[in-house]
Amino acid sequence: YDEECELEIDNSSVDVSKIGNYEVTYTATDSVGNAARKTVTFHVLEPDTDEYYLVKANELCDKIIAQIISEDMDDLHKVWAVYSYVREIPYVLTDYTRNYIREGYNLLSNYMGDCYGSYSAVRLLLDRLGIMNIPIQTDESVTRHFWNMVSLDGGATWYHVDATNWTEWSYRPNMCMISDTRLDSISAQHGGTHYHYYDDYPSTPYESMPVPEDIAIAYDIWE
Repeated sequence: YDEECELEIDNSSVDVSKIGNYEVTYTATDSVGNAARKTVTFHVLEPDTDEYYLVKANELCDKIIAQIISEDMDDLHKVWAVYSYVREIPYVLTDYTRNYIREGYNLLSNYMGDCYGSYSAVRLLLDRLGIMNIPIQTDESVTRHFWNMVSLDGGATWYHVDATNWTEWSYRPNMCMISDTRLDSISAQHGGTHYHYYDDYPSTPYESMPVPEDIAIAYDIWE
């Protein structure tokens, strides 16, 4: 009845000093007595655990997705939005923890990180969007680098997505939804940055996925 209602919050059962799940009830009541109630569950987590960081990471991913993703986007446009967002995050070398949840959260929250952080951030965002992706890494006897492979058709077809901010390269080529052939070409131009064991990963089509015109214009892609 009223546009603004009185809101009561019953959080009497919550004990933030104890790990557990707690119900909190919100009750909105208008001036003539109509009331609506909603009960939600709050999770009090042990700090510095993977579960804690996953909750924090998903909250942050949801905020970023709300900024960069629109309802009319198909999955290809969503991948491009994620790639373009992460690729602009400054590169800062850190020690790899090999924990993608923490590394991805750290990169997105601190707005800086290395290739493992970039891969991890892309993984967290795509997972949140329900887009299939897998991790990929180089042969560490040659170099050490991490990125993603992405499929838009349920795993039948895969492409490479590397959102690392290669600031030391004089020219930053498109590395979103590219083929093995294109990845090899880029790697060869930069000292074998992406040399990996191909048998350990899905193969891609010979050609990279074509870049739609609107994406090329939006992200200044002309190759």
